Amino acid sequence: MLHLAAALLSFVANDSPTITAAQLDAAQAYADANGSRGFLVMQNGKILRETYFRGAGKSTLHGLASGSKSFTGPLALAAVNDGLLDLDRPLVDILPEWKGDANKEKITVRYLLTLTSGLAGGGIGGSSLRDPWIKAVEAPSRFAPGSRFFYGPYPFHAFGEALQRQLRTKGMTTEQYLHKRLLDPLGVRVVWSKCQDGNPALSGGGAMTLTDWAKYGEWIRNGGAGVLKPGQAESMRQGTRGNPAYGLSWWLRPDAEASMRLRGAEPIPVPDWLPKDFFMAAGAGKQRLYIVPSRNLVAVRVGPIRAGGAYKDVEFLRPLLTQP
Repeated sequence: MLHLAAALLSFVANDSPTITAAQLDAAQAYADANGSRGFLVMQNGKILRETYFRGAGKSTLHGLASGSKSFTGPLALAAVNDGLLDLDRPLVDILPEWKGDANKEKITVRYLLTLTSGLAGGGIGGSSLRDPWIKAVEAPSRFAPGSRFFYGPYPFHAFGEALQRQLRTKGMTTEQYLHKRLLDPLGVRVVWSKCQDGNPALSGGGAMTLTDWAKYGEWIRNGGAGVLKPGQAESMRQGTRGNPAYGLSWWLRPDAEASMRLRGAEPIPVPDWLPKDFFMAAGAGKQRLYIVPSRNLVAVRVGPIRAGGAYKDVEFLRPLLTQP
């Protein structure tokens, strides 16, 4: 069984500067002043700071909201390696409900998990987060796959349903496969809120401790060692024409092109100091799992789901990624 320590044996640290106590103090002060319940900073696989606020503690489970979506990219790649799925083969043979719809017949796993499938997304933050997975499969197509980015829970639940159908011959569910294949070997736990059909709410229903989410992030930073093939994790950090700032279930470093395309307005300024290889899992209430491979850095910030408006990513990251 693969444990986190074993997964990291092949990693060779680079010469990225070690984050100082002063930098950690500044990040902690910002996190505390802006409603956080906890934050953790890990560099080179070592926890440098782990702090809790407002009654939270080491065993507290924090709702990840849409940060939960970022389990699906690695899960899909594991399923590819196990011969269950292909990122770029249309899913219509697995989901025959899509036959006869010119757009849906072209939908692939990659289109679903980059949110460019054209499938109706379902409501954001509403009751559709708990809709049965089959409702996502039956949702109408809104546009040709690959032509646009459209955010919502249904693409992730349609993916979950497709994988679950492939797993039936193994007597497993998608949830069981996720835990057996990815999470249990790392020694981390996700507690899921469920959809109306009893399946996990993959789009926003996960909850973890701060340290478990950081361990998962460290595994991702190291390329999914022991599960994913060398270099395979890079496919999760490839943006699309529809949204260059979103990969295979992960948010990527934004840029002027992406912000202009999505908002139809002036670009959102991106600081020069934000590394090009930055990416993150992100959820409502500013739940964040930040990963910067070039700095050997993983950082987590959690807060109340129905809050977080005052918290700004760049203000938390600035002291960690810039020298004082």
